[in-house]
Amino acid sequence: MAAVARAVDAAPLPPSPPELARFTRWVVSGVGASEGPARLLVGQLVELGLSARFLPVTSFLGADAPTADVLVVVSQRLSPNARIPLRHRARYRATVLVTSLDPREDTRARALAAEGATILQHGPPEEEGLILRVLGPALASRTVLHLAATVAALRGAPPSWTSRTGELGAAIARARDAAVPVDPAWVFGPSAILGAGDAGELAPGLRTKLLEALGVAEPPIWDLCGLVHGPLQSFFDGPRLLFVLEASDAPGGEALRRRLTEVLDPARHRVHVVGATLPSPLCFFEWAAAFDAIVLDALRARPRDLADWPGKGRDGPLYGIDGEGDALG
Repeated sequence: MAAVARAVDAAPLPPSPPELARFTRWVVSGVGASEGPARLLVGQLVELGLSARFLPVTSFLGADAPTADVLVVVSQRLSPNARIPLRHRARYRATVLVTSLDPREDTRARALAAEGATILQHGPPEEEGLILRVLGPALASRTVLHLAATVAALRGAPPSWTSRTGELGAAIARARDAAVPVDPAWVFGPSAILGAGDAGELAPGLRTKLLEALGVAEPPIWDLCGLVHGPLQSFFDGPRLLFVLEASDAPGGEALRRRLTEVLDPARHRVHVVGATLPSPLCFFEWAAAFDAIVLDALRARPRDLADWPGKGRDGPLYGIDGEGDALG
C-alpha cells in the first residue's frame, strides 16, 4: 500500500489532445478491475455537462457501435475483451486507450497510436500472476481524473478538486495507517457498500477488491436512503457487514449514519465506516487504501492463494472473446 501512495504521487500524467475538449458525446468501457476507473471517468464527464455513458464491452459485440464522438477504453494491459470496443474505433472521431502498455514496446498499442488513437499510459508495466490488481486500478483512476480535469480546464471549467491532487499520496498513506481492522469472519461473509451523494458512482472499484481478493459474493452498492426501499428487508433476518463510505463533503454526514444504525439490528448487522479527508472524487483513493488494508488483514487471518484461484484456466471461452473473426462461433 505504501507503493500505491508513492506511485500515485509519481504517476506520469500524459497530455491529452486539446481537441478532445470539443467533443460532447462520450462512451467509456472497461471490464473487471478496469470498470471502476471507467465509471469514475464517466461521473466526471457528466459533471461537466457532457453526454457520457459507461457501457460494458458486450455492448460492442454487434455490428453497430454505440453512438458517440469519443470512445474511451480502460484496460491495464489489453485483454481480449477490452479489444471488443476498439474494433469499432473507426466509427468515432477520437479513441482513447488508458493502459499500462508502452506503445514503444507493445505492437498493439503502437498500431493503435499509428491509427490516431490517444494512448494514455500509466504504470506499472507488469502486475501479473495474481487475480487481484492493486497498483493498476489506482494509477488508471489517477489518469482518468487527469483526463477529465484537462477536458474541464480546456472547456473553461476546471473542477475545484484539482487544487488538492498534490495531497493524494499523503492522504492514501494516512488512510492506510488509519484503517480500522474488521473481524475477518464478517469480511468473508455477506457485505454491502453504502454511501450518500455520488459515493455509489465511485464504489465499483472498491467492490472489485473484495470480489477478487476474497472470493466473496459481489457486494451490492446501495444509497443510504435507498437502503430501506427493499435492500434492508432482503437481509434483515441474517448477518450483514455494511461498509459506509464518508468523505469530507459527503451529504448527511454523521446524522445520516446515526439514522442508519437505528434501522439495523446490532445483533446481526455490523457497520464499518470508511472515512476520507479529501472531497469527491479524490476521496476514492483514501477509500481504496482503507479497503486494501481491510483485505490484507482478512487474508492474513484466512490465507487464500491469489495465484491459484477457483476456476483458473476455465475462463477462456469468455475471456478470449475479442470481437474479431468468428470468436462467438
